Amino acid sequence: MNLIGLGTAGCKVVESFSTYSQYNRYFVDNEKMHHKNFMYVKPQETHEEYEVTYESMDLSHISGETTVVLVGSGKITGMLLRF
Repeated sequence: MNLIGLGTAGCKVVESFSTYSQYNRYFVDNEKMHHKNFMYVKPQETHEEYEVTYESMDLSHISGETTVVLVGSGKITGMLLRF
């Protein structure tokens, strides 16, 4: 099972699953993190800018069931509309 944390809060939730080996954890945020599967996104001013300026990410190495975790209050969650 794959977990993708989107934004700071989503990444923190996914990070809390570190004790469970059955989860492959991925992190997407505009603040640098020191995780093996971290994907950096350039900061934007609005939710809309995150959607419009979204550049595709290479997620081809992720297969199987995947859950995206986010809170929705952060501007970065605007990416989800194109994710």
